[in-house]
Amino acid sequence: MAANRPLVISQPEVYAAPEKSDYFFIIWNLFVTDKLTPLKLDVLKKANIAEIVAILPEEKDFQTVNADIGDIPVTVLAYHHNHTPALPREQYDDVAKKIDELAKRPREKPRNVLVFCNNGYQRSLPFLVYYMTKYHADEFPTVEKAVAAIFPVLRSSATFEQKVAVMNRIKELFQAP
Repeated sequence: MAANRPLVISQPEVYAAPEKSDYFFIIWNLFVTDKLTPLKLDVLKKANIAEIVAILPEEKDFQTVNADIGDIPVTVLAYHHNHTPALPREQYDDVAKKIDELAKRPREKPRNVLVFCNNGYQRSLPFLVYYMTKYHADEFPTVEKAVAAIFPVLRSSATFEQKVAVMNRIKELFQAP
């Protein structure tokens, strides 16, 4: 039987709160932001951003809004002014694989991915849910679990009913062939 002894800490470490980020942390190496946050090279480097995934109407729209990103690679998922909430799964697969590969890099290398959405969450949410349920199914086995983890960090003023509608649309998208 172990004796009840007080815990003795010989060298207590000073608590340091994590630095404030301009990007919203989702999971592992994944962050999200929208056009309300201008992308600046020094902030991207500080956040160890290795790649930006932009979900925008057209590829050229990204450079119009964000010229100060240096040599950080950008993958644009263009929806061509189509008001559908999701893009073809093949596009999701290619980008999701890239995110997963970057996550496996050694910690000392930049490996974070910033998902940049034009208007907040309408198109980034389906992509993020797809990635999380496919590559982190042990933590997010359902659309509901992934949406529950993502919605609180997005700049969304959606009502509960709107969130449920978005969740149902995402489920339909994932069930479609």
